[in-house]
Amino acid sequence: MDRYAQRMLTPRILWGALITSTFVYLYVLQVAAPEDADPEPMMLPALGVAALVAGVLSVFLPAYLHGRGAMAAELEVEEVPDPDASVMFRDQTPTVRRFAKPDAVVSKGMALYMTPLILGMALGEAVAIFGFVLGVLGFELPMILPFFVASWVLMGLRFPRWSSVLGPLERAQKARFVPD
Repeated sequence: MDRYAQRMLTPRILWGALITSTFVYLYVLQVAAPEDADPEPMMLPALGVAALVAGVLSVFLPAYLHGRGAMAAELEVEEVPDPDASVMFRDQTPTVRRFAKPDAVVSKGMALYMTPLILGMALGEAVAIFGFVLGVLGFELPMILPFFVASWVLMGLRFPRWSSVLGPLERAQKARFVPD
């Protein structure tokens, strides 16, 4: 995968920038949050429910979209002898399906991956933004910190990896990715 390492740079920079933005929100709250605000108590459960919905969507919606895109992808697949299979006492060598053009698979995989990545990260960041809004309204740090922690977990799970890019294609097409 070293040959394709440059292709992973943009998603990782985007991931890092969006994670960093949540720390900026906390910093802004510490520097500029109103100290004498009287928060409306109903805002905590209201924004908590909104954050929960955004968090659930950040997990399931991108996965659904990525899976649908992978199913619709038209990639050339070939049958080749399985290098890991034992051929002792067999009349025929077992085969596996693999992608015929690895470069096309990486290009298609990256194209299909970016939208779910951005959508998932934005929805994960929305959880922190709900916490930020609560902080601006005057809620104390112990009340808003769980929003940020949940956001960091949701976003941390989305760290761009090749298995996230190519895995849905391999599962949908029932073929292995074997780099040249």
